[in-house]
Amino acid sequence: MLIFYFVFLRQEEEIFNVWTAYLNLEFNFGSSESLKAVFDRAIRNSDAFKMHKQLLKIYQGAGRVKESDELLEDMLKRFRHGSLDVWFLYGQHLMDTGRPEKARQLMKKATTSVEKQNHVFLLSRFAQMEYKSGDPEQGKTIFESILNAYPKKADIWSVYIDMVTRRRNVDETRRLFERVTSNKFSTHKMRSFFKKWLDFEKKFGDDEHQNMVKERAVDLIDVATKELGLD
Repeated sequence: MLIFYFVFLRQEEEIFNVWTAYLNLEFNFGSSESLKAVFDRAIRNSDAFKMHKQLLKIYQGAGRVKESDELLEDMLKRFRHGSLDVWFLYGQHLMDTGRPEKARQLMKKATTSVEKQNHVFLLSRFAQMEYKSGDPEQGKTIFESILNAYPKKADIWSVYIDMVTRRRNVDETRRLFERVTSNKFSTHKMRSFFKKWLDFEKKFGDDEHQNMVKERAVDLIDVATKELGLD
């Protein structure tokens, strides 16, 4: 049965590639009407969401902002409840085309449309967009609001630290490491954060800060181990 599954996947991919080539052909040499006709056939005969993303890629590659906007609005109507990706695609598009305020409005709209269990992931992605393409202070505000509600979300701490590190803000990054390592995580997670911190100091700091991290790691992990009765 497994072999038939892989054959099916390969056939699906081949079908998708054929429709993609057809879309590119119509976009480059056809009319908007012929492109729409091909696209309508493509979404009936291949993965509809993937084909929408492919047409979006074509539009964006050609700088067609208006067409991209219209397509994303259609995607939002079709896929808003079934895929988080459509929100991220639209948000990034708005950021990339110089409309950060609309992206923020979209984020608020998304929180009323997606299931509550996905809110943290959703907000984290929009916070990353702010750091990469918008206003880092807005990104910081979003991350801080998440951690205020969920202070022990290690994955959010990690992404937040990565975003600040990329901006080479050494002091702010150190403050984040100090905060996260003051939380009572498992010993495994604590070691992971201290390793990340030490790697940071090796790249951006000096011997003094490296030694400080090592000493802090030994002290805090030792305390955590004793509190758990593992000493």
